[in-house]
Amino acid sequence: MDDTEPVLELVKFERLSNLVWGRADVGRFGKFDDRLYYSNINNPGYFDEDGRQNQFAFRSFDMRFGHVFSEQFTVGVESNRRSLIIIPNIDYSSSNTVFLNARNIPELSTEFLLKPGWSEIPNFALNENFLISAWEKPWYSENPNQRENVFILELNARENGMGENGQVIDRNEPVINKISIDYQIEGFSMEDLISVFPFEDGWIASANIAGLQPSFFIEKNGNVSPLFNDLRRFVIFGLQTSESGELFVSNEGGFYYSPSGSPFTLNQIATANVDLRFRLIGDRIIVWVGMDKLYELKNYRDTSEISLVELENSGLEGLLIKDVELFQEKFYVSTNGGLFLKDQEDFWTEKELSSDPTLDIGWEFVR
Repeated sequence: MDDTEPVLELVKFERLSNLVWGRADVGRFGKFDDRLYYSNINNPGYFDEDGRQNQFAFRSFDMRFGHVFSEQFTVGVESNRRSLIIIPNIDYSSSNTVFLNARNIPELSTEFLLKPGWSEIPNFALNENFLISAWEKPWYSENPNQRENVFILELNARENGMGENGQVIDRNEPVINKISIDYQIEGFSMEDLISVFPFEDGWIASANIAGLQPSFFIEKNGNVSPLFNDLRRFVIFGLQTSESGELFVSNEGGFYYSPSGSPFTLNQIATANVDLRFRLIGDRIIVWVGMDKLYELKNYRDTSEISLVELENSGLEGLLIKDVELFQEKFYVSTNGGLFLKDQEDFWTEKELSSDPTLDIGWEFVR
């Protein structure tokens, strides 16, 4: 009798080849209801519940910004950096697209340009019909150091009224109110946003202000609360809340966890020497650092049992991972070389010959 263990066939990530776009550099995801939205180097788009791809037919986005997604809208930045482009998700129709710029934003100089963030992390964000963004005057301007650079816009959103459920922005009067950010350090206002994420009734944002790079909770009314009283450098690269209300945050130097869900009580559970990204799927956490490797963070609620294991990445070798999301029982992985898929049950397979995360990405647990 042959009592040797059967050799399991290695399941690889498969590249989705029938893509509409001309270039295969895919960015971040946004999942809402029965759609998976994606940011592409040419245009945003989405996959529906049947796996069909839909893409916005417009090629004037500045992809240093990527796109941000909400339940109602997709937002990008025009290639000349003079406009935020807001697309209603109901039909992806250019007839309902709104360009926000100096012509319809109150008291905005025509010289102002949108200011890029860091490392493809969006530095503008929607929360319902409120949008926060950072602008700058070009270096050749007469007064390039003008400080009113970061502000909130209350958008004039209304129901479509054309038989489809969903909102559009009033094209004749897109902005109801421009809200100033009510915060200064030593007389200096926020110069720009490095990264920003919707959170409760506002945003969690990292910003440049008075030569510092702290993080804040910014409310829709413009009120600001620092996450740390000492205004330490804390640049956020990822933020997500679990179904039970826990808060997870990654930054330049590690991974943080708040069981209560408060951004003011973040506990560091790991350090790293690279910029961490992560995705919370149910109660499981996927971690990656830009290269072609994926990890699962296990037992993160118990510091005595916490561990990081490498997942099987065959098919992704040599690529730069941008984002990961579970949609219709398949894992989608966006990379600089295209979009890759793997069935849910196969995704969590641990790699047999895995590398030591301590050596590979400088990962160490804070016990």
